[in-house]
Amino acid sequence: MRFLAPLVLLCACPPAVPPPPPLVLEVASDGAFSLSREGVGLSALRASVTVSGVEVALTSPAATSSESDDELGHAKQTTLEQTAGTTKVTLTLRAYEGFVTARLAASCEGGCPGARVEGFTLRGDVTGDPTAALANGYSSWAPSYYATVQRSTEPGAGVELVGNNDNHLTTDARLSWWVSAIDTKSSKALVVGALTAQAWKTKVLTWRDEGVKVRVRSGGGLDSLPLTVEGVQSERFFFTAGAALTDSLSTWSRAVATLTPPPEVPFVPVGWNSWNTLFEEVSEPQVLANAARLKTLGFPANNVQLDDGWEQAWGNWTANPKFPSGMDGLATQLNTQQLNAGVWMAPFFMDSTLPMAMANPGWFVRDAAGRPIGYTEFFTGHTLHSLDTTNPEARAWMVGEVRRLLAQGYRYLKLDFLFAGAWEGQRQDPDVTSLQAFQLGMKAIMAEAQGAGAYVVACGAPVLPSAGVAHALRTGEDIAARGTPYGFDWVKNASRNVGVRWFVTPFLASDADTILVRGLPDGVKRIQTTTNLLAGRLLGLGDDLTALQQGELDFLAAAAQLPSIATMSEPGAGFVPLDAPGKPRGKSLSKAEALVDSESYFVPSLWAAKATSEGTLVGVLNWSQQEQTFTVSAASLGLEGTESAQELWVGLPVTFAEGAWRVTVPARDAAYLRLR
Repeated sequence: MRFLAPLVLLCACPPAVPPPPPLVLEVASDGAFSLSREGVGLSALRASVTVSGVEVALTSPAATSSESDDELGHAKQTTLEQTAGTTKVTLTLRAYEGFVTARLAASCEGGCPGARVEGFTLRGDVTGDPTAALANGYSSWAPSYYATVQRSTEPGAGVELVGNNDNHLTTDARLSWWVSAIDTKSSKALVVGALTAQAWKTKVLTWRDEGVKVRVRSGGGLDSLPLTVEGVQSERFFFTAGAALTDSLSTWSRAVATLTPPPEVPFVPVGWNSWNTLFEEVSEPQVLANAARLKTLGFPANNVQLDDGWEQAWGNWTANPKFPSGMDGLATQLNTQQLNAGVWMAPFFMDSTLPMAMANPGWFVRDAAGRPIGYTEFFTGHTLHSLDTTNPEARAWMVGEVRRLLAQGYRYLKLDFLFAGAWEGQRQDPDVTSLQAFQLGMKAIMAEAQGAGAYVVACGAPVLPSAGVAHALRTGEDIAARGTPYGFDWVKNASRNVGVRWFVTPFLASDADTILVRGLPDGVKRIQTTTNLLAGRLLGLGDDLTALQQGELDFLAAAAQLPSIATMSEPGAGFVPLDAPGKPRGKSLSKAEALVDSESYFVPSLWAAKATSEGTLVGVLNWSQQEQTFTVSAASLGLEGTESAQELWVGLPVTFAEGAWRVTVPARDAAYLRLR
């Protein structure tokens, strides 16, 4: 069978640029399928379902075809079914214009006592001379980067756990969570991943072994669901090929946003966050002093967020003695300055030493021996336990804590360490996966927040599962840490994740962490601030504003006058990198390595936000230690080249010739271009 996704003409006149050739889907009689466009794609993809440790493959299915419409548009559908013993496996392929989705299902055709579905897998070959693949970290903080396609035998099942549970900060260059993008020598890309994350964690493995192989899997690890007559489904897989990397990833992210629309935004936060300078030493007088200084800098500030350090303990979400007015009193004082009060909490964790924890051992996710799973907090060394949201009492307590903070006047919730809500282990309800438990908790919290008109930021959070249950996602690693020197390496490390994860914007606002300028050279200040102005759909300052030098305050006051995506009336569709992925890494990347050797990985240098109320904005970031001249082509921005160009920081000269703008940027410095 061979299907061509239909072309849709948006106007009667001939297009200025010829449309790309259609994506071709071919389905073989043995159940394998292939898709390709312009020589890039996947071949011989084979589907299987793992039931109670046994892989049931689709090898000789019966096929039916139909056409129908759904949220993603019109599609030609092929359904393949096969029964092996008492297990029926169904693969549903839908060919849209420009992409294909696939969904696997398993159902019981007879008696299946005790049988459990453990995962769904598609394996195939990558065509088109692949060079580099996205390694997207599991959570907000896990390193994300592009790596050369790794030479390897097929990775074992253990690799699929990297990034999960207490390994959430580690990466493997062969592994990408939720979605992967594979670039080729022809600059045509392949994107493979999942469009949803409601029940199963999806990961994509890419490696080179007698050709380039790919394995995409929903499930694995400790998650499973009972095999029933009604059936168990995978997440909805996604494939596209043959377009440029940013275009292919944009197709994926728009489809995610269609299936999981972002919640309505009550306001766009602009303000100050206590964490990146004060850390756990934050106090009520410091918060109020910074709020007063914030009002003098010229930002349209509407939010002040109190971070970790206000609470009695993780799980005892009441104010400690450093906040004599109490949480409601502080919120009232901020409100009188026309500032929303914001607060940090880690809702899924509880300190194991608290009386509440010791009195309720059944509230927590447990290991195979029935013991609560422990997580050691970075700085205090305390053991934290993950709440089991399938336990109604535990869930009600967690939601009640959020409700109380909202009632005290807090309208901005930074929910942190959210990976704990998706921890794999034993729960009170054994027929709920870790992601279903995460969704159960987050939806309950989000309902409270929406009822109060509060903004929710997901931090330390699994990326795709946060869609629809938060307004924003921390896309980068922390910009600073307590007790460590702050400088260029921290800026580049955080900017790498933000620049690589640009594609989340259609379904989650990108939180690039705070603008942090203390002690930086002016050029690095401009890099750090430009990335936030262009990437952040919310904006926060992170220095102790009362301790900055006058020159640093003057810098922030000048930055307040520059175009910011967070404060624009028309912010456009979000920024995209014009030079991704660049030179990829040759191996896995850890956060520690990124901070020690910032030259070892690539970060996009050209960040562009198109069609904003300020025109087209381009951040030109020189990460190198030498002066560089950068070229920004009009075609890459969809512009004619007649627009005026202005450099907004220091007025660097910008020239235009042969369809491109050129600007020379000093070493470790940035230019900020406005084209209109």
